[in-house]
Formats: sequence, structure tokens, C-alpha cells
Amino acid sequence: MKPPALPPAQVAVATSSGPVRPDQYRHHLARRTKGVTSPFEPDWLLQRHLVRDLSRALASFAVGRVLDVGCGGRPYENRLPPGVRYVGVDVPASRASHPDTWALAERLPFAEGSYDLVLCTQVLEHLQDPAVATGEMARVLRPGGVLVLTAPQTWCLHEEPFDFFRFTRFGLERLATGAGLDPIEVRPQGGFWAVAGISIIMQLGSYARWLGEQGAPTTSAPQANEAVPGWRRLLWPLRAPMALFNLAFAALDALPQPGAFAVNHMLVARKPIGSVVRLAS
Repeated sequence: MKPPALPPAQVAVATSSGPVRPDQYRHHLARRTKGVTSPFEPDWLLQRHLVRDLSRALASFAVGRVLDVGCGGRPYENRLPPGVRYVGVDVPASRASHPDTWALAERLPFAEGSYDLVLCTQVLEHLQDPAVATGEMARVLRPGGVLVLTAPQTWCLHEEPFDFFRFTRFGLERLATGAGLDPIEVRPQGGFWAVAGISIIMQLGSYARWLGEQGAPTTSAPQANEAVPGWRRLLWPLRAPMALFNLAFAALDALPQPGAFAVNHMLVARKPIGSVVRLAS
């Protein structure tokens, strides 16, 4: 079931604040539809942490009503405990997204205290004002509710030109406290060897994309192309070696490390009971 079309007024607001159409991006946008992963995938060194950590966080904190901000293909909906009501919101920048309603993270169309948990995965780096968006997520949380948020510290350019920020654990903590939330945990996802392994795979992928685009017809609507871009097919013969590569770097990443490097972080923060809601400006 598709969400209702954006009313003209909301389109105007969204256009001034961020991407709302597929042709505003330089490349096809893929969206995950399942919260599973395997070493045969190029981003497995991160995804294995995301799937594990988010599954644990949702099992521990998800109750009542859950809002997924930037839900994309809703990959973590099936990770929720039974009886939880899930609502996904996103902007129509990808035809692979399946929200219940269109909405901007910076202007969530819900009343204060509407949700028991807000989930936001790998979205914050694409928002022009992450502090405003975090404030909105805090606003719609009930007192005692929990925000579960993930964002990259080290990653290649993606979803250009709407790729603005990277976040250390201290940056995420600052966003949470600035929105009136109390951080419970900030968990690093992937250390130095994961950073190194993913960087190599992403660099090879960027070459494959570049080669795949050579001689391709220019189009202003990249999402109108085939569901699987041609450059990705160039990597298919390398899937078995890539799986061995991923497993080797995962083993290295399991060694004790000082913690100076991280691919990603997961923040879990709680809205204090009796807190004053900070409205987004």
C-alpha cells in the first residue's frame, strides 16, 4: 500500500529543505528491505554490526508505537517484538522507499509525545540540519521513550549531492543532549580493520561504477534506470573473493583495538520523564 501523494504545500517545503524526487540524485538509490546481511555483500563489515546491534536494541526497548524516520524499504520492521505498532516516514526521493506517510525528519507531522521509540538508521548524514531533526525526534517521543539512532563516522560519498556530515560518538552525544535526551549508550560499529576493508571494497566499487557509466546515456532521472545498475553487475564475479576478504578483515577487526577508528556508531538515548519538550525551530 503506497502512502498518499504529497500535497503541493508539503512538496514546496520539502523542496527547500532536502531531496524529494529521484532525479535530484546523481545515482540510483537502492534501499534495503530486509534486516539481514551476508559476507557476499560489499558493506557486510558494517551491516553485520547494524543488524546485530539494532536487533538487540529493538528487542530491549521497542514497545507500543515505533516511528522509523527515513524508513526506506523498512528493513527493521520485522525485527520488532510482537504487538508493536510500526509507522515509517520518508521523503519520496527513492522509488524503493515504502513509508506509511511522506514527511521530513526536520518537520515530523505528529503530536508531541506520540511514540514510545523513534528509530533512525543511516539518515542523519543526509540532513541539512541534524540538530533540528534530532529535536523533532525528541519532541515526538513520550517522556521515558527511547531514541535509537545510527550514523557513519567513516564512509565514502553516497547519495550525492545530499551527503553532508559524518559523526563521532561525541557528536552524536552532543546532538542527543542538545535535544534534551539522556544518552544510555553509544556503541562503535566496526574498528580500524573494518574501516580499512570497507574502504578498499568501496574504492573498487567506485571504479566499477565509473566504468559502468562510461558511454552510458546521460539521463536526468537515474532512478528510471534498471533496478540493478550495470556497474553493480561488474562486481558479481568478485562476490566469492569478496566474501573471503570480508571474513578475513572481520577476523582482524575482532582483535583488541585502541578505539581510535570506527565505521559507524549506534546511539541509544532516553527522554527524561518530566522533561520539557524542545520544539524544532
